Amino acid sequence: MIVIFNWLKDSEVLLKIKKNNNTHDVLTANFYKGLEVCPICKFSDVQSLMPVFQCPIYHVVEPNTHITKSFFGKMEICECNRCGHIFNAGFDASRSEEIYKSQIPTNVPVDISMTAGLKDTVSFVKPDSSTDNVLEIGGGSGDLARLFAATSKSVTIIEPGLPDSFEFHKPENLKVRRQMFPEPNINYNADLVVLRQVLEHVVHPIEFLTAAIKGLRMGGKFYLEVPRLEYIIENISPVDLHFMHVHYFSEKILKRIFFKLGLSILNRREVKDGHDVGYLLEKTTKIEDKFIEPETRNVVSNWGINFQNKIDLGREKIISISKKRVGLYGACAYSQSLTGFYQSLFAPLVAIDDAAQYDGKKIFWDGGSCPAKLPTKKAIEGLEVIIITAYLHDRVITKKLRNLGFKGDIFSARADSLAGRNGHPNSIFEAT
Repeated sequence: MIVIFNWLKDSEVLLKIKKNNNTHDVLTANFYKGLEVCPICKFSDVQSLMPVFQCPIYHVVEPNTHITKSFFGKMEICECNRCGHIFNAGFDASRSEEIYKSQIPTNVPVDISMTAGLKDTVSFVKPDSSTDNVLEIGGGSGDLARLFAATSKSVTIIEPGLPDSFEFHKPENLKVRRQMFPEPNINYNADLVVLRQVLEHVVHPIEFLTAAIKGLRMGGKFYLEVPRLEYIIENISPVDLHFMHVHYFSEKILKRIFFKLGLSILNRREVKDGHDVGYLLEKTTKIEDKFIEPETRNVVSNWGINFQNKIDLGREKIISISKKRVGLYGACAYSQSLTGFYQSLFAPLVAIDDAAQYDGKKIFWDGGSCPAKLPTKKAIEGLEVIIITAYLHDRVITKKLRNLGFKGDIFSARADSLAGRNGHPNSIFEAT
């Protein structure tokens, strides 16, 4: 996913965070106008839920890159005291374009299960192959757009980071626009707009959605897919709090946004064992131009305590394996979080990843780095422990590692009840 919302200009603001009933200054970074208040309801009173920590802002970098302080970003998870929306107040929006344009697309399918998931999305939306014109915003690798092209009249994908090689084998009815969204003075009049795993990255989500809806004809369909805040809270999943996500949407907040923007819910589904939610929506004329009402406020009981306890369990596990030869599986945002939590204890020797474009690069943390390599017998040779940070695929990855001959311990960054069951490895966040 690489999409930059380019309507709003930088402004120097001071974000006030209410913590322990005392207002204190958290940061004076260059923020896009609007983050001095809740991006959803525009309320200025927010509370910090977790201690501030630094996190790598790039998944991978070139092997000879000199790592400096500018390669890290601040995580300050806050909750709005009016509407309950949760977001990263530490996200430096002045660097959005730099960060996202430099990233290699991370949603390239590398397993049959990932391709099946994309096909399920197309089946859920059910485009009309004879009439539907589809607009996908932030299409990442473009693999979903290819599938839509096979079942739709025409498809336009807006993705500034799409590799040039995509053009070589694209269908004739698939148009590529390597532009930032929105594009001024362009009316797509699409029958279907697809926004999948994008909105959580956008600094101003309501303004972004408003622009996306303008590209949709009246009565047209809109597919939106985002991670679920409910999953993170219910399972106390630390690695799901990472720098690349500005927002953590609850379904209550999403429904209020839909109502505000004139989007009617046609269907809903949960994706990846409830980690994400997908909504099929319809554009209507019923628009309620009001702030998100305060009755939608989330009740986040003991958020900071619960997450800190889970992180502490992970610290115990990390310490218990610290003298062993440890590798990661997944050069991804979850690795960024894990190394952010345990950077003083953590020194993995390698980050295995199925994405060929990562091979030969390196991941990094405060005080160290390690190479990213494709999964081969040579890459895992000598490792005693592997932590699967790409935990949404941990069962498939575990089978792959065993087939490669790995005999050591395998742990997962998964924090939900599937850990340790039905082929899923035990969680790194379980008590030792």
